[in-house]
Amino acid sequence: MQLAGIALVGSQLPWLTAPHSSPHSAPEALEVVRGRALFPTAVYQRPAADASILRKVLPDTVIPLAAATDSLWYRTTDGFIPRESVQPMLLTAGGPMGQPAAPFWAEVTGPVAAVRAWCAPDAPLITRIGHGGVAQMIDYLPGDAPVVGWYGVAAPGLTASDGSVLGWTQSAPWAPTEVDVRAETISRLVIDRAARQITAYDRDQVRLRTAFASGGALPAGVYSVVRRAPGGVAADAAATYHGAAWPLIFDDARLSVAGAYWHNRFGSEAVGPAIQVAPAAARWLYRWIAEETPIHIA
Repeated sequence: MQLAGIALVGSQLPWLTAPHSSPHSAPEALEVVRGRALFPTAVYQRPAADASILRKVLPDTVIPLAAATDSLWYRTTDGFIPRESVQPMLLTAGGPMGQPAAPFWAEVTGPVAAVRAWCAPDAPLITRIGHGGVAQMIDYLPGDAPVVGWYGVAAPGLTASDGSVLGWTQSAPWAPTEVDVRAETISRLVIDRAARQITAYDRDQVRLRTAFASGGALPAGVYSVVRRAPGGVAADAAATYHGAAWPLIFDDARLSVAGAYWHNRFGSEAVGPAIQVAPAAARWLYRWIAEETPIHIA
């Protein structure tokens, strides 16, 4: 998980398998072994912008990641790639949940999932949800095999009873997902605006520390969660991001913490929702933050 800029603090470093009964343990084993190219990029001979280019990489290409050399570069099997051009992809241990009855929540476990106007690969594109994004599925149309089935993605603000979909997406890049919200929640969450860092505390012990990105004003104060959902929509003046992962809404719905799949610039300024973290960090926070947990913005 350190490749993604996330650290669980304590005996489990980073996010290894731990008993489910252990307070603040991860729900499953996670390992970063590859990344998704976020935009056209290149693999360099050494970690420097003026180094020789070994090969070009197209968007959504899956790239092996061997290590994070520093805050700016990842080492690959044959060279180095700029860190901000790659989204780390997480492989989860354990088998699939099977095909649940709609409605259900699902997570993008492939590089990207295209949402189209109807059930055809050449249908007009409505949106693309990247790795780690989460959306509600309110319909399912089976194909000749499970990998060619289609999910009906819920439109923002609608539910299964509304009978309306945002669009249709092939089932192959998705996996049904659920996260148990735990009774033993952390005692407080501290959001450090200057360091662009979120720290989760269990009393005086640090349980998680992760960088966040933000492009808007974050007023200092103490807040608590007013609403949560496995997936949501994040928007700014330039774009709308469907499938923002595990959002926690607070400050009377004016602020949120959500998982962002559309960049890897955590720790810096970025467009999008108020507070953006890696999807894996958003999942952890969703699991352990209760509505009464105080959120300190300092």
